[in-house]
Amino acid sequence: MTDDQDLVQAINNLCDEIAGAAAGDRAQLFTEFFTLERTEEVAAQWAENEFRFEVVLNRLATVRGLGTRVRALTQSIRRAQRRSQSQQQQDIVAQVMAQNLFHTALPEYLTDDLPNYLIPQAFDVDLGGVYSLTVGPEGDVIREKICTAPIIITQRGRDTDTGHMQVEVAWTEPPGPNGGFPAWRFHTVERAVLFR
Repeated sequence: MTDDQDLVQAINNLCDEIAGAAAGDRAQLFTEFFTLERTEEVAAQWAENEFRFEVVLNRLATVRGLGTRVRALTQSIRRAQRRSQSQQQQDIVAQVMAQNLFHTALPEYLTDDLPNYLIPQAFDVDLGGVYSLTVGPEGDVIREKICTAPIIITQRGRDTDTGHMQVEVAWTEPPGPNGGFPAWRFHTVERAVLFR
């Protein structure tokens, strides 16, 4: 028997115990069973067994005097489950973003002459392009292509004559007709032009 089946069975047993208890003892039995730890445990298992938990909690809600308590408990469990899901999504993003360095994302022949740039959080780069990373509702990482080639800002500065900010961008060009490897192409533009 798995942990979630044990927990559902324990709540079923509580229903039987409360149903047979005196009216004055029901609230105390409910409160003693659903401690903070047990509520967090139910919340952690809620996604896998939502139907079974709802059935057993609805059964518990039919016991006279416990309807309001069970509704409040269910709301607390759902809030805790949402917090847990949100934390899992943040953990996944942090794990994906950890040490997301330029030299580990692209082949060595493209990174030899460049410093080891840090790829901004929520983005990824490979030979196929630049991707935005988001976390889906199931906790999976959604990788959406936003650029068809790797493109990076390699330098920035200010034109001493005009005072305008300038940036140097680099992108890869595909290999020529004779084959070979993709190569970087560099171009300096005004920052306002690039981000327009």
